[in-house]
Amino acid sequence: MTVKPLTGSYVKYMFHVPGVSNWSEYRYQKLFRLLYGYTQVVTKSNGARYVYHRPGILSFVPYIKAGKNAVIVPQEVLQNVITFFKKGRFGSTPEEQNWKVTYYVETVPIKQDQLLDAFECLMERLRAPSGNNLDETIAKVAEANDYNYRHLNLLLYNTGKICNSEWFGEAKKQSERLQVLHDSYITLKKNTNKN
Repeated sequence: MTVKPLTGSYVKYMFHVPGVSNWSEYRYQKLFRLLYGYTQVVTKSNGARYVYHRPGILSFVPYIKAGKNAVIVPQEVLQNVITFFKKGRFGSTPEEQNWKVTYYVETVPIKQDQLLDAFECLMERLRAPSGNNLDETIAKVAEANDYNYRHLNLLLYNTGKICNSEWFGEAKKQSERLQVLHDSYITLKKNTNKN
């Protein structure tokens, strides 16, 4: 029996914004932020520091940066990326609605180290509503049997998107962190359904 190698969709893209040639220009940055999401750090005058993650299309997805303007994504989310590219708009002003993208898609094999790195990066960027790492939060909630946790449904929903993703099963086999995430998710989901 031959094992089918894990694959992903390699997407090479180039944004075209009329009248803009500088990659650091805000409209280019906004497109990348809409695709990948970004983290905003706000420091108040009293010294309080707040960190907000602004999600993009790929925020809850393990992806592999494959060079400048290139990304490898699970095939199950490729259509979301293509839909974003075809939409050709991100705001209400004429200059925000006037852009295009050229892209190329190819199915490529995924190496184990790439897969694990993609999930490690995903775990580092995902946060629970409390601001703590998503995987740490769900593990603590499951360990404490805290079914009154204020954001339990959101926590289960976001964790479910990860645990049910195309690449997760393979990555979980080689990552203790992902195994704990999965076990915590299953425990909470099973016990929540009992209540």
